[in-house]
Amino acid sequence: MDKFSIEGFLGLKLEDEKPLTVYLKGIDYPLLIIKKTFVNEDASRWILYLVTNDLSLENDQYI
Repeated sequence: MDKFSIEGFLGLKLEDEKPLTVYLKGIDYPLLIIKKTFVNEDASRWILYLVTNDLSLENDQYI
């Protein structure tokens, strides 16, 4: 796991497009983290991490 990714920073393995509620030290409310992986035509990949405090979002509202 890449120590410079949010997964490495948090010590978590996130599943693609599956939201995870986390609590971070120094923040008084829960956060929702969503991982989205994109694959380009040349098979290269890039990952987008979305973080929100709106826990009421539905699946189609994340990305």
